Amino acid sequence: MNNIPYGTRPMITQKDATTGYITRYFIQFLSNKNIIEVDKTQFDKFATLSFYKGISFKWYINGKIEDTSSEKGVRSKNTATLNYYKTLMPELNVIIRNPLQYYVGLDIPTES
Repeated sequence: MNNIPYGTRPMITQKDATTGYITRYFIQFLSNKNIIEVDKTQFDKFATLSFYKGISFKWYINGKIEDTSSEKGVRSKNTATLNYYKTLMPELNVIIRNPLQYYVGLDIPTES
């Protein structure tokens, strides 16, 4: 395994799509504030080392896109997650600009 973290993209499985979310992992290099998305193995290795800062969070990929009267939609849930984690790692907004990134669900209107 490498001695420095390298960027990866989440691999969305059918199980993830059914569950409705994935866990995303990010490592920030404290020397230059660069952030990369990594897999769980790299996160477990590097997140606790003194040269890096790590965060992970639940990211919704399935369900209604917009809020309904009974529940928050994917866009709202992911936006709230981003807003919270940007307080811990402000540069995160450079990495994630779209709260629907990796969305796989279909937002099909129900017929009345």
